[in-house]
Amino acid sequence: MDIDFDALLDDDEVAPINPREIFQTLDKHKDFDFLRDVQRDVLDGWFSRRTSKDTVIKLNVGSGKTTVGLLALQSSINEGIYPAVFVCADNLLVDQVVWEADRLGIAVSTATRDPDVKAGSKILVTSIYHVFNGMSVFGVAKEGEKIPIGAIVVDDAHACLRTLERQFRLTIPSSHPVYEWALNRFEEAINQQSPRSLKRIKANDHSDYVEVPYWALKDAADELLTELVNAESEKPFKYVVPFLGEGLALCRVIIGGQEMEISAVYPWADLVNPFRRAKRRIYMTATLSDDTILATHFGADPDVLEVAVTTPSATMGERMILMPQQLNKDITFNDVSGMLKELSKEHNVVVIVPSKAASEEWANHADQILMGDDVADGVAKLRQSHVGMTVLVNRYDGIDLPDDACRVLAIVGLPEAASLVERADMTVLSASGVTLHRQVQRIEQGMGRGVRSIDDFCAVILFGSKLTERLLSADGKAMLTAATSAQLDLSLKLAKQVEKAAGGTIDIGKVAQVVDHCLSRHDGWRKSARSALLKAEGSNELRFDRTQVTLRSAIDLARDGDTRGAVATLQPVVTSATDDDNKGSVHRTDPDIR
Repeated sequence: MDIDFDALLDDDEVAPINPREIFQTLDKHKDFDFLRDVQRDVLDGWFSRRTSKDTVIKLNVGSGKTTVGLLALQSSINEGIYPAVFVCADNLLVDQVVWEADRLGIAVSTATRDPDVKAGSKILVTSIYHVFNGMSVFGVAKEGEKIPIGAIVVDDAHACLRTLERQFRLTIPSSHPVYEWALNRFEEAINQQSPRSLKRIKANDHSDYVEVPYWALKDAADELLTELVNAESEKPFKYVVPFLGEGLALCRVIIGGQEMEISAVYPWADLVNPFRRAKRRIYMTATLSDDTILATHFGADPDVLEVAVTTPSATMGERMILMPQQLNKDITFNDVSGMLKELSKEHNVVVIVPSKAASEEWANHADQILMGDDVADGVAKLRQSHVGMTVLVNRYDGIDLPDDACRVLAIVGLPEAASLVERADMTVLSASGVTLHRQVQRIEQGMGRGVRSIDDFCAVILFGSKLTERLLSADGKAMLTAATSAQLDLSLKLAKQVEKAAGGTIDIGKVAQVVDHCLSRHDGWRKSARSALLKAEGSNELRFDRTQVTLRSAIDLARDGDTRGAVATLQPVVTSATDDDNKGSVHRTDPDIR
């Protein structure tokens, strides 16, 4: 018997736009019987601000960001604002969002040109790679708007950051004709800066590099663009040149012994027209302490984007943070690696190292070493069963390791520069707050991999004298979020208790005993950990580095041809720079000189 149930609805019945009401109407899995308090509060906060072009939702890891983002997009669709797009940091996370959407009862698609997405019947779930590249199906620069976007969620915006930067950076190997042309064209300018570096670069020394001075790039920009356009049919040129070609004279060119890089100072996300024109742009982030990238990389207006929709620190899971070298400076790498190997016999232990070279020290201990394309399969194994010890190479974000997937997380050594641009910045700004901030943020992102919900727990081991020194410095601690700062303070108090209880030298065996208090769920530790988070006072205020925001504004003015306005915007920043390194770094982007 066929019954037309639609006929039972009132003629004027419309789909609800309040996310709470939408949730109640969904045909969802039993695991989604109700929204958590934190999700309800955040959705209410977003709904009251939904008419703003840009909004920020800050949720601690494991608080249910995916559900919140999907409901916000469904609300937008029901209000007539679509197509709706959910952007993830990588394809692994795309699969996770699709899986959750299916259980939630929200229709999604991964096909960019799906007519149901265009009609507002489904949400498009895709990676940031597909939105931001020089051949984006959405439309770049003069191509106009191929596929419109009504509402877009950028999930884990800080994890998307490094991918976005890579999409605006062209790496050219020394064997390529464009590299040979560039080395020849800029040889005199490089020689003026460092004759020794020029010789080392010509000898293909991978450790040396020189940034092409702005005046030399300005003189050669048209010639360089011709070389790039001639190679544009090749990978990766075709994905990057359409971006860089819109302002090559404002880019940075760094030539090394084995490769060269051409990079925008900041990604020009506005070149992807549908993103720039979207009526609603929702940035979801973990509760990190700096929000500058929302303005410098995604183009949000910091003067409008003053506060975030956020949650209390108490919604974060439990972390015991230990620094063995703080307890005893004589504790060695072999001590720590041996302890972690012993712990890995019963628990999944994940070690994050800064480079491939650093991972080689773990070859005799690790059950798997993951980098590049191997990460997705390796993470899947961790989530499914006991693996033992896993080493992640330079992967501090974009990975979820909930519950037994990671009970012990170790970060060994300071995060290193991955590109020539980053290496150049760290050389010039090594003593400044800029480099410290980048390192602290990466460390904090890494510490978040092993705790993915309020009920989750993880022991975090931080090892390396420089890492310990920087994180415990007054400036370093000030850069941490309220929750991480509270957990770190608790761990420092714990260290004093360990010293007192030990009554002498603390060896690695005693450190392992302390870790066991977390893993064995000791009542005293659990109460202390929860109490510390309850006392942590978070803030919904967004924090922007005004120097970086001003630099971005000046470069945008220069791209539009307003060099006079760009100089006027930049001059106060140059004048107020507190040291020669910062002043030189700022002055490097001066559009008047370029």
